[in-house]
Amino acid sequence: MANAGVQLLGFTLAFIGFIGTIASTVMVEWKASSYTGDNIITAQALYEGLWKSCASQSTGQIQCKIYDSLLQLPGIVQGTRGLMVGSILLSFISMIVAVVGMKCTTCMSEQPAQKDKVALAGGVIFMIAGLLALVGTSWYGHRIAQDFYSPLTPTNSRLGGHPPVLYS
Repeated sequence: MANAGVQLLGFTLAFIGFIGTIASTVMVEWKASSYTGDNIITAQALYEGLWKSCASQSTGQIQCKIYDSLLQLPGIVQGTRGLMVGSILLSFISMIVAVVGMKCTTCMSEQPAQKDKVALAGGVIFMIAGLLALVGTSWYGHRIAQDFYSPLTPTNSRLGGHPPVLYS
């Protein structure tokens, strides 16, 4: 299998991805839209995340509200929540498995063949976790773009005629 340096590099990159998945899951900027009334005083920026939504006034005031009920949420938000939380949990499990199988640790050092298999299993679980996060963000982003280009979407809720901004 790979040498200890390559394993450490892979683990470091996977850990950075784990932190990024956590950060993007808790962000409120999954969907951003704006509304401008008759004058600039009534301008608002609306942000929706997986856990809460926020409204930012042109005066600088920001108000956030946590979603009240799981049953009232659209299926896309519930599904994306599940995929992202699943990705975080799998990443955590795979970090534990990968640390046991890495050459720089002394766990299972008397069984090098089994240790290599454990390291490989940790890497595969990391890849599955990354795939879950990729599917969740792509699915949510596709739905936002689909809603933006839908003729049923009101024109004044479309970011001033520009495509939606996806931050996650």
